[in-house]
Amino acid sequence: MAFDEGPRRCNEFGAHLPDVTSSSENAFLTNTFAQIFLDETDRQREGQWVWLNNGQIITYTNWDSVLGEPNNKYGAEHCLQLRDYGKSNDMTCTNTEKLCVNYKFDNLNVYLKMLPKRYR
Repeated sequence: MAFDEGPRRCNEFGAHLPDVTSSSENAFLTNTFAQIFLDETDRQREGQWVWLNNGQIITYTNWDSVLGEPNNKYGAEHCLQLRDYGKSNDMTCTNTEKLCVNYKFDNLNVYLKMLPKRYR
């Protein structure tokens, strides 16, 4: 599903797209889900990546520097994808990825993989 549909679908369940704040969270999500959208965007100000769910500036990054990420290709990449090899990539928000939902319960993160309705 497209990035913009992800937060709406997550909100239906009282959750949000995953946020990554450490290398261990990054590794867990990579090993568990492969390519997914993360809860980060720079739509408001190019190059300033913030959490979509609260607007705070992100502190942990794992950009794919070998490929020059983030590169804002064609001036249109404002959503964040976690690639299947653990590096971050800025991409267009109209691309589709699997959706992983992040629930937080008293410092415990619970991740669920969601498929578009047509696959359920």
